[in-house]
Amino acid sequence: MDGAGVHVSPPACARHGCHRVAARRRARHSEAPERNSLMLPPVFAALKASPAVTALIGSSPLRAYRHGAAPQAVARPYVTWSAPGGSPENAFDGACADVFRVQVDCWSDTDAGVEALAVAVRAALEPSAHLVAYVADERDFETQRFRISFQFDWILKR
Repeated sequence: MDGAGVHVSPPACARHGCHRVAARRRARHSEAPERNSLMLPPVFAALKASPAVTALIGSSPLRAYRHGAAPQAVARPYVTWSAPGGSPENAFDGACADVFRVQVDCWSDTDAGVEALAVAVRAALEPSAHLVAYVADERDFETQRFRISFQFDWILKR
């Protein structure tokens, strides 16, 4: 009840605790992006910071490519990634974070190679993002390359 005797129910998120869960997830994960930085998850930086990943896909250059596509004659193995979806985490006082769904594809000429890369990539990204789906474990018909695909939810504070 408020001071006038009118019953005021808490917003749905307060009743269900989703704001508290989201706050814990944000506190546990991604740092606030630097001012003037891209408005995308730091996938490239996380991959580059992992010795296990760079041992497989190099570091100069790192064979990790945005927009879900790699150059035509790229050396293998390599990683492609894209952010096909996302939404702001809105609150009454404005958006406090952005949630991105990021798809990461690991590519290799061999089954063992793609599995090793997928293990390294998952380990590199999970400290900063939530693995939410395994999307593909297949062989591309045209290129005959093996692919393992993940989707991560990445929460970035504003």
